[in-house]
Amino acid sequence: MWAEPLYLMMAAIVGLHAGVPQALALTRTDLAFDLARRELQRIEQYVPPGDRRVAPLLLRLSACATLAGGLTQEQCIAAARSEGEVLGLAHPGGPGVVAGPAADAVPGAEGGVRRSCRIFSARRLVLLALERFAPSQRDQVVVRAARSFGAAVRAR
Repeated sequence: MWAEPLYLMMAAIVGLHAGVPQALALTRTDLAFDLARRELQRIEQYVPPGDRRVAPLLLRLSACATLAGGLTQEQCIAAARSEGEVLGLAHPGGPGVVAGPAADAVPGAEGGVRRSCRIFSARRLVLLALERFAPSQRDQVVVRAARSFGAAVRAR
């Protein structure tokens, strides 16, 4: 385990917050979940003040962007619209109001949204982002992402 650069890099990042001895005692899986959890906490900070009800939608957009390997601005707005409808969270300002903070949190090219974290913790991020929802809702997010963004999702 100590000879693996990826493990050491993850442990170093986690060690900044938890302490190096504690981080080195964690498994690779635990480190990846910790990094994904921290990334979701960071993304939640971009929820507009006074509008906390859109936090679940922002997390779902992060999961979609991670599954798809990133979203264009148009794809992010479309995902915000469809996921918002499923959650019953149609924002009065339209789906672009939610897509904006997603693009601020994880900026991609030309106003889009890049995937939220590197591949070593991307799957964990998706799991954590969707764990608050019922299993059928989780499955449907992945199905809708696969239909909307095609092969990029199926390859992950």
